Amino acid sequence: MEDNKQLDACVDEIYTLMPKWHTKIERPFKEMLQKMSLETYVCLLTLQEKQMMTMSELARELHMPKQNVTKLIVKLAQYDYVKRIFNEHDKRSVYISLSDKALEHLKAFRKQNTYIKEMLEKQLEKEDIMRMQTALHTIDEIFAKMENK
Repeated sequence: MEDNKQLDACVDEIYTLMPKWHTKIERPFKEMLQKMSLETYVCLLTLQEKQMMTMSELARELHMPKQNVTKLIVKLAQYDYVKRIFNEHDKRSVYISLSDKALEHLKAFRKQNTYIKEMLEKQLEKEDIMRMQTALHTIDEIFAKMENK
């Protein structure tokens, strides 16, 4: 019975947190992206982190259908943001990596768009920022466990 109460409290916290996250983090972040979708930005960050991935690996990492990822990569290729590297042993397998142009775009984006960083600096104490970072890291670890089951 106690486990059920804790689970209910956890679900309530999630429901309470979602609109706050949307208002304070997600909405301002989407406004910063301007012409780029959030999915596109996450795709670029993922490729930056992993350096080179197949379309299937990228689709799994982004939790998107492969056909949607293919459309996204085609769009990024039009802007010369990605490079396609064909597998010598399997011509059907294509690796995707970021171009120098995309890396420069990400670097410039981070330099130009400091809203979230400035908001945290202005509104939170150093200790609160450290607690938030720890909490976000913990949530990320928990999400990874949820994906594997």
